[in-house]
Amino acid sequence: MLKPALRERLLGALVFLCLGLIFYPAIFDTRNEFVVDRDSQIPEQLVRVEPMTLEQPVVPDSEAVVPTADQMFLANEEPVSADELESRPNILDEDGVPNAWVLQAGSFADQANAADLEQRLLVADFRAYVRQTQTTEDVRRYRVFVGPYLDRAIAQADSAELSSSGFATPLILEFSP
Repeated sequence: MLKPALRERLLGALVFLCLGLIFYPAIFDTRNEFVVDRDSQIPEQLVRVEPMTLEQPVVPDSEAVVPTADQMFLANEEPVSADELESRPNILDEDGVPNAWVLQAGSFADQANAADLEQRLLVADFRAYVRQTQTTEDVRRYRVFVGPYLDRAIAQADSAELSSSGFATPLILEFSP
């Protein structure tokens, strides 16, 4: 059994606990603590919309000449005959695909760096794109290319223009789709 002094202390603590539970709601009023006011405090604002006046549609002249598709989309170059294509050296590879060249402007391990260079090249009016490749060590690389070019001389001219525009001197590589 418990000693009488310990029993009296436990009984006194129990009495204080019961009194605290009885008088707690009277001392601390918690009934209105979490009431949410659902009335809007935003004042109403009237929106005044002026009526629009619509213009009458313009009917085109029935005698207007509309160009045909052939007249609208003329190439800047003269068409090349089949004989001239065959006389050009190495225009087609053994699979019949035209030979083309690209300029490799950079190779990065981080995709964000490649995208940054691509954007700078696009702003400078170069046809740039990024291609993801795997190296022999199975490392992922992001290569930035400009082109493709059907004429190697034009690729070399753009390579020189890239160098003079502040970019690194690119590599001229054969294009593979």
